[in-house]
Amino acid sequence: MFGFDFMVPLVTDMTQEEPLKRPSIDEVVTRFEAIYRSLSFKLLRTRIVKRNEDEGSSALYDFLHFFRRMRYAFMRIPPVPRAVLKALSSSPAGNATLV
Repeated sequence: MFGFDFMVPLVTDMTQEEPLKRPSIDEVVTRFEAIYRSLSFKLLRTRIVKRNEDEGSSALYDFLHFFRRMRYAFMRIPPVPRAVLKALSSSPAGNATLV
């Protein structure tokens, strides 16, 4: 799937073969929060695209996604659930519970 390129460095670090090379949960939360805050409104609402998606399907999905994105923006539904943002902003990184 395309659309999560911004997460590749963090996911790569989190899935290191050797556990000692993986970041701590504190570092993961801090890095995720920094990634989230650096993303534009448009990028946060970009459609996830399957690698083998054909042009016809892609055009249809793009059309449908445009209206879904506008509806969510109009209704002020955040691209990342509020519970996640609240956990990141109100708890020390080690105590954050991502829901």
